Amino acid sequence: MIDFLREGGIDTETFDNRGAKTLKDLFIEIQSREVDLMLRLHEQKMRPARFAKSSKVLIRTKAECLVETHRIYPNGLRVEKTIGGTNGSLPSRWTVSETATKDETPLQTILRGLWQELKFDLMSPKELLRVPPHTLFDVHESSVYPGLLTVNLTTWFEWLIKERFGDDTMVIEDYGVFNHLAWIPY
Repeated sequence: MIDFLREGGIDTETFDNRGAKTLKDLFIEIQSREVDLMLRLHEQKMRPARFAKSSKVLIRTKAECLVETHRIYPNGLRVEKTIGGTNGSLPSRWTVSETATKDETPLQTILRGLWQELKFDLMSPKELLRVPPHTLFDVHESSVYPGLLTVNLTTWFEWLIKERFGDDTMVIEDYGVFNHLAWIPY
């Protein structure tokens, strides 16, 4: 993995000091999740890319939705979650985003994410609706691994609930990462 990253122009000597996650984190992701490293043509140059399968869910009422606004990582790095990348103006339209583990379906991924992050255990997964387009590719600069592209194959879901829960803003800890959520108009 180190040789692959170096050959792709990634400075592995300073990697752990520049991003929210370390080389060890990347190695663990590759071993335990639906994550691979590959080369991808990006702006007429071959670049190392992290390919991941993930699921996202938006929890909403008829009038409001609960969105992730930003994350704060153990090293203090703050990553904004916005539409259109870091220059966007509105929070991303998801509540929970989870990377799939090996051999996990998108539905299993989001059910695990809802439990791990919000302690929700859905009795009936039929409450989750897939949102068109159900699955899409997203290519962007990684917000947590410096110099890597991220290629996500994401399956989207919505969960329509009768009334909102919690405060206007909430902070959820997920393995040392603090996810900040806020209710906004739908």
